[in-house]
Amino acid sequence: MDDMERYGDYNEIDEPPHAKSTLGVVIKACIALLCVLVVGFMGVRILMFNYYPPEMKNIYFNSALTDYYNLTEGNIGAKTQEIRFPYDHAERGRFFSDHLIVVPEIGQLQITLRYNKQLISDLEEEYGVDLDGEGELFTFVLARDPRENPKEDALEKDEVQDVVAETVGTLTVNEADSFMLYNYHKLVFDGIDFGSDSEPTVEWLRVEVYVKGIELDEPIMLLVYENNTAYSAFSDYTLSKKEKP
Repeated sequence: MDDMERYGDYNEIDEPPHAKSTLGVVIKACIALLCVLVVGFMGVRILMFNYYPPEMKNIYFNSALTDYYNLTEGNIGAKTQEIRFPYDHAERGRFFSDHLIVVPEIGQLQITLRYNKQLISDLEEEYGVDLDGEGELFTFVLARDPRENPKEDALEKDEVQDVVAETVGTLTVNEADSFMLYNYHKLVFDGIDFGSDSEPTVEWLRVEVYVKGIELDEPIMLLVYENNTAYSAFSDYTLSKKEKP
């Protein structure tokens, strides 16, 4: 009897394995695709955040710098500096600054500012206004603190001190450009007395941004230049082969 029962077991037909669920495969593929898209999107955002068009990064030759370039046969003595606080506010940065170039001998400072295009809508919503898209929306001014030594503790908090600043230099170039999410402004200020390496007359400079059509409590401010006891690191700016008048 036992043999017959075992014999009967051999006649049982095994059920075929269940086919993989098509729906499960589709769901996994969608999840994988979503992960790839998210990673790709974040990668593009990171690249875009640090991107500046070449014209916005390179040195700009206005008439003053062109004359000096020809006079010195290209030895203009340009310098640059890493900007320690490239934003106007640590938490809600609206403007960012980069690519500082200084030509002390002719009193020139060049800086590039960048802002997200969404900023216009944000300002309109914050102040309840419709900003005129025609003409120059922003006014840029270069200024310095009238005191000799601004407090270092304010800089450590990523803040430019709330004091009445002295306007210096004249804005001679304001070249605009845009790329995808951002707008850019290449600014050139002339007529700045930097003093000498041993006796600097300017210890720090900030760009103040004013918005046409909005009465700001205070301008948007970015610290773009330092030459004081707290920070005075400069390096030579080497012209590329393409950077010539």
